Amino acid sequence: KLSIYAISVGSLSWLMSFIFKRLEDHENAVVPAYMPFDTTSIIGYSIAVCWEVSPILWIAFGHFGWDCVVATYYSQATMQLKLLKQNIEHIFDNDGLKEENFSIDQNSSVERFRYIDEINGNIRVKFIYIVERYNRVAWYINEVSAIFDTSVSIQFFSTSISSCLVVYHMSSMNVVSVMFLHMAIILVIFQMQSLLYCFFGHLVEHESLSINDAVYFSDWLSVSPRFRREVLIAMTRWGQPLTPRVSNIVPVTLTTFVSIVKLSYRLYTVMKSTQMT
Repeated sequence: KLSIYAISVGSLSWLMSFIFKRLEDHENAVVPAYMPFDTTSIIGYSIAVCWEVSPILWIAFGHFGWDCVVATYYSQATMQLKLLKQNIEHIFDNDGLKEENFSIDQNSSVERFRYIDEINGNIRVKFIYIVERYNRVAWYINEVSAIFDTSVSIQFFSTSISSCLVVYHMSSMNVVSVMFLHMAIILVIFQMQSLLYCFFGHLVEHESLSINDAVYFSDWLSVSPRFRREVLIAMTRWGQPLTPRVSNIVPVTLTTFVSIVKLSYRLYTVMKSTQMT
C-alpha cells in the first residue's frame, strides 16, 4: 500500500507541477514532448499533460509489480525457514513418553534408560526430512537469485545513479515549489525499490542464521549421543547463512541498501564539487 500511495502522490505532484507552470507563465508553459496537435490552448495543454502523465503512472505500477514479485519469492523462503525452525524446536518433544524412557534389561533385570530416538524411530525420519527440506529451501533461494540476477543488478545500479541525479537537480531548485516536492517523492520511490529487495532478502538471511538457535531451544538432550553427532553435522551446514545475492557477490541485505545510499551521496558530492570548480 505504501508503494501505491507513493506512486499516486508522485503522479499527482507531477500533474500539479504542469498546472502551476501554466498558471505562472501562460505563454511559455509547454509539455516537454512532441504532440501532434496545438498545446497552446487550455484544452490542448490539458490533453497533452494527461498524455504525458498517464503512461508514467502505468509504467511505475508495472515496475513495482515486478519488485513485489521478487519480494514475494523471498517472503516464501522466509516462511519456509520459520516453519523449519518450528519443527526443529519440537522434533524432540517427549510428551507422554516419560513412562517409556526406562526398560527392564532381561539379563540383569535392571531398569535401563532409553533415549527418545530409541523409543520413537520416526524422529530420525523427521530429522532427515527437515535436512532435505532445508536443502530445498537453499536451492529455491539460489534459483530465485539466478533468475532475477540481471534485473536486480540493474535496479541497484540505476537506483544509485538516479538518486544522485535527483538530489543534484533538487539542490538547484526552490524548496517551496511543487516541482521540488515531486522530485522528493521520486527520490523516495527510487529508494523504496531497492529497500523492497534488501528488506525481504535480509529477512531470509536473518531466519537462516537462527536455525541453529532452534536446535538449542529443543529438547536435544533427550536423544542419544549418536543422534546428537548427526545433529551437529547438520548444524555445521545450518551455520552458513542463506543470503540472496546478485552477480554472486553482492548480498541482497539492508547492508547493501546502506551502501547504495552512501554511493549516491558520494556521486552527488563529486558532481557538486566539479560544478563549483
